[in-house]
Amino acid sequence: MWSILTLVACLALCQANPISHLWRRKNWDDFKSHQYLSEADVSGKRVLIVGDIHGCMGELYDIMRKADILNEEEDRVKDDAVLITSGDFINKGPRSREVVQWIMKNDNVYASTGNHEINILNNPSKYPWSLEMTEEEWDFVTYLPWTVSVPDAVSGYTVVVTHGGLMPDVPLENQEEFVLTRMRNLIPDGNGGWIASDER
Repeated sequence: MWSILTLVACLALCQANPISHLWRRKNWDDFKSHQYLSEADVSGKRVLIVGDIHGCMGELYDIMRKADILNEEEDRVKDDAVLITSGDFINKGPRSREVVQWIMKNDNVYASTGNHEINILNNPSKYPWSLEMTEEEWDFVTYLPWTVSVPDAVSGYTVVVTHGGLMPDVPLENQEEFVLTRMRNLIPDGNGGWIASDER
């Protein structure tokens, strides 16, 4: 049984530590949704989709230079371009926080949630670099959308950018976290349906 003193101490810790508020967050659907870009967001612009940056800011710059989407100062994406990262833009590489900050400061850069974003939200102490993030940076990762939908005025179709995948015949709002962030394959279930799998 927690005492009043223990509860007060815990609340004080939550106020002092930007990441300690995460202990109460269990269902990420309460904090995440799906982002829908408008035609105005992408009309007449080049759209570059990059996955699994994994904290490799240098390599991301290499890709953006080759695609010619950086401004002259190389601190922002050009006005005639849009960059979308399909999740897992953190961990493994040496510059994860820098990637987070760079995405945050660019108005025409969008990001969806990958399993590594979920990993640091669920277990931040496992990733020492994340302990240096500000509360604003934590909120950015917390409220990242599951997917980013991009309209194509020419074809009339919408491209859904997700880190994992999508289950057939399931509305976007009903797609599960495992499917959106970890699914690699669809396996027939033998009854005309499908099973989401993270096996390679």
